[in-house]
Amino acid sequence: MIEKILVVRQDRVGDVVLMTPLLESLRNIFPKAFIAVYVREAVSSILKNNPHINEIIFVNENIYKSKKELFKESLRLRKYHFTKAIIPLPEKEIAYLTFLSAIPKRFTFSRKPFNLITFSKILNKSYNPPRHEFDYMMDFARLFDKNISSPIPKIYLTDDEINKSKNILIEIGIDISKPIIGINPGSGGSVPNWSLENYLKLTEKLSNDFQIIVNIGSNELELKNEMSKIKNKNIFIVTPKLRDLILICSNLKLLVSSSTGTMHIAAALGTSTLTFYCPLKVCSPKVWGALGNFSTNIVASETFCNDICINNSRQCTLSEISVESVYQNILNLVN
Repeated sequence: MIEKILVVRQDRVGDVVLMTPLLESLRNIFPKAFIAVYVREAVSSILKNNPHINEIIFVNENIYKSKKELFKESLRLRKYHFTKAIIPLPEKEIAYLTFLSAIPKRFTFSRKPFNLITFSKILNKSYNPPRHEFDYMMDFARLFDKNISSPIPKIYLTDDEINKSKNILIEIGIDISKPIIGINPGSGGSVPNWSLENYLKLTEKLSNDFQIIVNIGSNELELKNEMSKIKNKNIFIVTPKLRDLILICSNLKLLVSSSTGTMHIAAALGTSTLTFYCPLKVCSPKVWGALGNFSTNIVASETFCNDICINNSRQCTLSEISVESVYQNILNLVN
């Protein structure tokens, strides 16, 4: 019997990037299997050209609003006759959806009631000691081959896309023969992050010597307004769609950011990264560090986070990390 495997990853950009080693491993274990991913349309372009999957199925957002819609979606998934479902992020709607889709074997984390009553097979996910998020996902592959090697995250570009990526930069006035540094100041509040003031100071300082691309999300108006006040011909502010952001990241010498999805995109493309972290276990580079590239992690001290953040990463501005120290690190990396 040919295996039909559904991998569900209904969350953010970085999580989908870190899922790619699992997809490659499943393909190596089940070379003839039909492998589909169930992801949000907004992040699906991360998986474009991925040779290890057969189909991308978009999450129906209405399953979170209506039981009727959830049941309708289960009928759609039933037509695939999946034999296994892998669910790294446990949610009750996904547990019920995959159960109603008549998928006989469903694997997930968390002993929450919705997983127990749907008879899901539950894997342990402990942060003591912490492991990398991608390694937790690799536990699903180890269910079927405990000796499977762990590949690194990858995003796949075609030759046409590589050419397009250079044209995107040329069209906005960038000299692609010179080093380009990317700065991603936003985080959506999902991770500890440097202050806007520090990003502004660093951008202005770097722009005297380098071409700087500043990636700003479409809803980050304050960031865009403040960055636009820096008048320097070497600063280029962009708000690209996700696939175009991927193409831009593939041409960077270095990306500077907090632990965001953009950082994981850059790492999966082999672009060097300099990333800010809080030392809290669930925020640290041990769990969310860049993989597969040359990376520099700048981590605030535990003393600072205990005194300033009171162990609340959403309030952390990592102000202990100075602009000058980051600037010197960048010079060393680029040179």
